[in-house]
Amino acid sequence: MRDRYENSTSLKTQMRVDSHGIHRWRDSDQVPCERILCRIGLTPEGLDRHASARDADLDAFAAEHLRRRGLRTPEEIAEERAADRKFH
Repeated sequence: MRDRYENSTSLKTQMRVDSHGIHRWRDSDQVPCERILCRIGLTPEGLDRHASARDADLDAFAAEHLRRRGLRTPEEIAEERAADRKFH
């Protein structure tokens, strides 16, 4: 498995480039970490753009998570709290 991350050609086959020029993993659609992106030869400017894209993805995920938590019914909240009490 380690070879898959050492070989830049192999790495590139596991990624796609989106419409904004951002490399993303094919299986998860996430932006790879800086270490991986360095291995495929991105410039410092390219690394900065990818870091910004990763931050935007995280911000969108967090906002959606908070939005969904706000949509829970009182019953769902009670169930969640009861489940939490079992484990704590």
